[in-house]
Amino acid sequence: MPSFDKNAPATDSEVKALEKHIGIRLPETYFQFLKSSNGLYDPDSGCSLYATHELAERNQTYSVLRDAPGYVLIGDDGGGRGILIRVATGEIFMIGLAHMVPDDFTLVSNDIPFFLQHQIKQIHEMDTSLKYAPNEAVGKDIWRHK
Repeated sequence: MPSFDKNAPATDSEVKALEKHIGIRLPETYFQFLKSSNGLYDPDSGCSLYATHELAERNQTYSVLRDAPGYVLIGDDGGGRGILIRVATGEIFMIGLAHMVPDDFTLVSNDIPFFLQHQIKQIHEMDTSLKYAPNEAVGKDIWRHK
């Protein structure tokens, strides 16, 4: 695994308290990540994955639980984009933090272990921007992915 600045592991009680506070059961792969490292920082990419004590506040600040039900904001790229996990599948997505619309989320990994092993170092090369589609009818969503 790449080299990260890791926090001490989260305890079962810390993770369970977080789940109770946000009202969501976290995917098992993410639960296991927190038990191995309660958040981390990648100095090469500037990416952070939040610790349990930060997760509830970040999700409230960015209205994730309200605007993107079924997702949890788990980190950021240090440049204005959020890293989210889909609770039902454990898949990892990215989006600009000012735009919490699930239809516009960009899938970046099938799970947290693959993301950490293979993709976190290239996070700033991932194109998560929305592309304007000028030929679409008025009244439809005029944004789409490239």
